[in-house]
Amino acid sequence: MEKFFENFKNYFGKTDLVLWIFTALATIYSLLLISDMQRAGNYNYLLTQSIAITIGFIFAVIISLVNYNFIVKLWWLFAIAGIVLSALVFVFGITVSGTDDTAWIHLPGGITIQPSEFMKVCFIITFTKHLCFLKDIDKIKSLFGVITLIIHVGIPIILIHLQGDDGTVLIFLIMAIVMAFLAGVQARYFAILGGIIAVGLPVLWSFFLNNEHRNRILALFDLDGNALTNYGWQQYQGKVSIASGQAFGAGLYNGRRVEFGIVPEQENDFIFTVAGEEFGFIGCLYYHKGNNQR
Repeated sequence: MEKFFENFKNYFGKTDLVLWIFTALATIYSLLLISDMQRAGNYNYLLTQSIAITIGFIFAVIISLVNYNFIVKLWWLFAIAGIVLSALVFVFGITVSGTDDTAWIHLPGGITIQPSEFMKVCFIITFTKHLCFLKDIDKIKSLFGVITLIIHVGIPIILIHLQGDDGTVLIFLIMAIVMAFLAGVQARYFAILGGIIAVGLPVLWSFFLNNEHRNRILALFDLDGNALTNYGWQQYQGKVSIASGQAFGAGLYNGRRVEFGIVPEQENDFIFTVAGEEFGFIGCLYYHKGNNQR
């Protein structure tokens, strides 16, 4: 036991302690929000989240002990894993409550996973290897190099788009842009990309986005009864919950809208509304800071 504590001390002495502290604080805060939100239902989200966090911390420690150069050398293995994960969705994919895409897989024990979340890790590793290779052969600033990067990011984007999960498509696109920019891809290529997107917006709106996507965007500007009672219901109720918290909120376990589950799917992406109603503007600031730290 003494040796364990000695190794524990040595490990945290070599890592970013500030990052670990912020991560722990953000984790505790998230568990408070989930325990609060559970008043609106019977499912034990707190237990599920606690198990996921524990597994996540364990893997975080294990991965941090592995030399990242060794991980990058196995890029081909992660590339295969990413493709296999995508293929599994097309065979076993299901649509879970609160989503409009077929991007989940049901596992024994009532557990569902979203393979695209694991694909993000695979993509980061393979894209990193790709960028390093282009730098080594001095092609990172060439048009040829940029085209190969576009093809690379295009593969997961197309696969995930076919699953109907265009929100995750945007995440992959942002990851690719940030990584490419930091690796040294010249700004003019990003300017060209921005111009192409701007010119192609009408095509994107008409052929790429479905009615659900368009309605979600229109709900931001449409304040009539149709938006508030139909496709804009979740956004509207979310804004009301956040606004009701004012500066300091109603207090933990005191939010009436949280208790009655007025905001649909508040246990998912709309957990921010719980922070807004119960901890107010101050709590929202901490929530945003905590998520950035993670």
